[in-house]
Amino acid sequence: MAKPKAAQTFNLRDFVQENEKKVYAFCYHLLSADFDIEELSVSVFRSFGEYFRQNAPQRDLVDPSLRIRLFQIAFAQVQSALFQAVFPAGGGRDTRVLKGLDQDVLPSKAESRERIVSDPENRIHDRLARVDFGLRAPVVLRDVLGFSDDEASKILSLRWGVYRHRLHRGRVDFKDALKGLTSGQPSSKGVSAHA
Repeated sequence: MAKPKAAQTFNLRDFVQENEKKVYAFCYHLLSADFDIEELSVSVFRSFGEYFRQNAPQRDLVDPSLRIRLFQIAFAQVQSALFQAVFPAGGGRDTRVLKGLDQDVLPSKAESRERIVSDPENRIHDRLARVDFGLRAPVVLRDVLGFSDDEASKILSLRWGVYRHRLHRGRVDFKDALKGLTSGQPSSKGVSAHA
């Protein structure tokens, strides 16, 4: 027996509220500050709403496959946004968004700089942005958002071995990017951690 229309809308609203922060965080960690993350998040949920109305109106929103589908849509839209930034529709290659990814990019205002430098979460985000996109996505899904390995491999549409390899390489690269974060503090061997 089909659920009443009002109950479906309410459940879909609950589903969106439950997942909106995770979708935003996913997009935020995979893209640079040059992208409008809020607009992208709205687009992800709009696409998911269309998918849900067409393919899954009788399914319970607690079904984990719907959350996986939501993040598959988010990943596809992130990839599309990156592709459009590098290869705009007008032709030619726009590399402006790629410049400075190998160094910390801080806003021009002095107060914003101080806030970012003192905020460990933003400093870690800057370091995470140094990891290659293909290696960063598994790390964000598994270690930042807390998805299981099985869910993360399905979201990224990767075979198990490929997913595990990328997760491992991403973790190693992220660990290497964090080395400068603790400079000035003595290391475990008593030697200064200056690089």
